[in-house]
Amino acid sequence: MAELRFEDANTAPVIPAGGPRVLFFVHNVAESTVRKRVLAFRQHGAEVATAGFRRLTTDPDFQPDWPHTEFGVTRDRAFVRRAAQLAGAVASLFFKRGEIAEAEAIYARNLDMALLAVVASGLSGRRAPFVYEVLDVHRMLASDKPLSFIGRAVERLVLKRADLLVVSSPAFVDRYFTARQKWQGRTVLLENKVRDTPLRPPRPIRRPPPPGARPKWTIGWFGALRDQTSLDLLTRLADRLGDQVEIYIRGYLAGVSPEAFEAAQRRPNVVFGGPYRNPEDLAEIYGRVHFAWAVDLFDGGLNSDWLLSNRLYEGGLYGVPALAAAGTEVSRKVADLGLGWSFPAPYDEAVAAFLATLHADVWAAKARHILSLPESAFVDLGDTRALVQTVRELARPREIRFGAAEVLS
Repeated sequence: MAELRFEDANTAPVIPAGGPRVLFFVHNVAESTVRKRVLAFRQHGAEVATAGFRRLTTDPDFQPDWPHTEFGVTRDRAFVRRAAQLAGAVASLFFKRGEIAEAEAIYARNLDMALLAVVASGLSGRRAPFVYEVLDVHRMLASDKPLSFIGRAVERLVLKRADLLVVSSPAFVDRYFTARQKWQGRTVLLENKVRDTPLRPPRPIRRPPPPGARPKWTIGWFGALRDQTSLDLLTRLADRLGDQVEIYIRGYLAGVSPEAFEAAQRRPNVVFGGPYRNPEDLAEIYGRVHFAWAVDLFDGGLNSDWLLSNRLYEGGLYGVPALAAAGTEVSRKVADLGLGWSFPAPYDEAVAAFLATLHADVWAAKARHILSLPESAFVDLGDTRALVQTVRELARPREIRFGAAEVLS
């Protein structure tokens, strides 16, 4: 069996100008991690064009300032409609096959986009290196339902074509790609760290803990709000602790019940502050809270146990301890770096008991420890640069030069 090797992100050389020309197939051009990846690739010398869809749940008016070919609007979990839209996208790509052939590398996020990328590569008549990126393993692939066997078989075809697999958590490889898909190829670990940009506020000096023998603690739940179980737990926690706790929520609804979300906000200690800019607003929103809610139960036992969420890195950067579910990859990261505390189920009862007896000095010591950790633990200071260099090494040299604006124009 080939040895699994994660690339060392901190040893890659600086990328010179004129980096690889990358065609990136995206599920949602307006989604924050897609934009983050494109901007980081460009920052490190790659020329990037995208092709794919958008979803109206996230920034429907967003227009990319890079070359982009759009195939329409998709919805979460609308698999039948998305299959029809993928077929329509293939027809569009047929007329773009000449431009596709000019890409030095093809990059795709998620299985449906990877399938589209493989088809596009075939239409172009040129086998450019293919990179498959996975930030979540969908339950349709990870479970034991009949449809899952079909999905994994399709994905194995994609993996046979892939020159590189990019994952955001080592557990995705250990628990899924090696264990179930028998992947033996080259793997890059690209964690969900905060992008290094001048827009990122510097790390703060933590504000003091709340005073008093029974301080009021604030828990922050930020980002894509998809986990209905977390909303229910936080609501029960607010009811249980009353004026001893505030639940501060920022982001956008991505799966939680709008009715339940509205009902939660009727409590005086549950506050929704709306969406936020990333990374511009991170210091502000994390500076208001004492804990980052890093519990994810959306796909308990599967993807939720394996992922490493953005909140873990954002909170760590700004000295905010994490609250995690025991037995998950997040809890292992929390334990390894001393980033907070993990709890067994029932989580609301365990967290409530913990907060009711937590001394402010204990919290302050944990926050100081987190702020003492190097920024590289939380910020992408070299990880994407290393990935771009790896893609550059995979890409075949070409004599024909073209500008990024010509890709899929």
